Amino acid sequence: MEIFAPDYYEEFKCIAGKCRHSCCIGWEIDIDSKTAAKYKKIHGDLGEKLNKSIVYENDGTVHFRLGKDERCPMLNSDGLCDIILELGESGLCQVCNDHPRFRNFYSHRTEIGLGLCCEAAAKLILGKSDKVNLVRLKDGNEQKNCNYEETEFFKIREKVFAILQERSKSVEDRVNVMLDMFGAQMILMSPLEWVKVFSGLEQLDEKWGECIFKLTLADKSVFDSPLPDYLQIPFEQLSVYFAYRHFALYFDGYDFSKIAMFISLSLNIVKWLCLLEIGDKGYIGLDGLANFARMYSAEIEYSDENIYKLQEMLAEE
Repeated sequence: MEIFAPDYYEEFKCIAGKCRHSCCIGWEIDIDSKTAAKYKKIHGDLGEKLNKSIVYENDGTVHFRLGKDERCPMLNSDGLCDIILELGESGLCQVCNDHPRFRNFYSHRTEIGLGLCCEAAAKLILGKSDKVNLVRLKDGNEQKNCNYEETEFFKIREKVFAILQERSKSVEDRVNVMLDMFGAQMILMSPLEWVKVFSGLEQLDEKWGECIFKLTLADKSVFDSPLPDYLQIPFEQLSVYFAYRHFALYFDGYDFSKIAMFISLSLNIVKWLCLLEIGDKGYIGLDGLANFARMYSAEIEYSDENIYKLQEMLAEE
């Protein structure tokens, strides 16, 4: 099976203890059966700590017992993982080893990417100045032919990538071209009404709730203002990320037009948060943009409930 990824993929490095939003805090961490069996054979101090920190549920689920402030028990006071320190990365369970990666599967290839919920990944993706290209990371041992549906899908997606990376137009205009390509028309709701929709979704981080609440009080100019020039390329990268990650929903019977609308809506929420901060502080840097994108990803992309609710709304015509 061939493996493809965006050309920045192999530049990613976990920043470990320097991370301000550790993936080892606030997330329930499931342990796959193979790794759980391996942990049972570990002796010494680490083995004893693992034994006290792992929960075996009646339904077969195995996970770490989160401690104070929902910290993984393996995360030490320096923000480093005791498992990695003693066993290396090969000692991690599958979930921890994969994060923040995601995969989309096709008949003849697998596509892998980095999720924006990770601050290091967000800064890498949004800080890229060149246009994104997909590269082959691994050749397939078996040559499999792409079926007709997938062939057409990849042609359409290439057109979407080209539209979103057409730098002679503003990002807003490119998104409108993409919507027109699929005959997509956003639901007749005002920006403030959309913000109120987001305020009613499941919220994992109270800071996200605070950001959305500020938007409900924002001046109309926040919703009407265009992106400043210096944010055009970062938002191009954001749009391509959303397209790469979410157009794969097509193979679950999801409509291209709805995915285009979801991308447009997602960009707008992050855009309005940026414009609100620019209104308060006069400027927003890469750190600020990456933080808003990171929160959006964690709250929406990693919540099946929130994705479902938004998909249901976008399906209403």
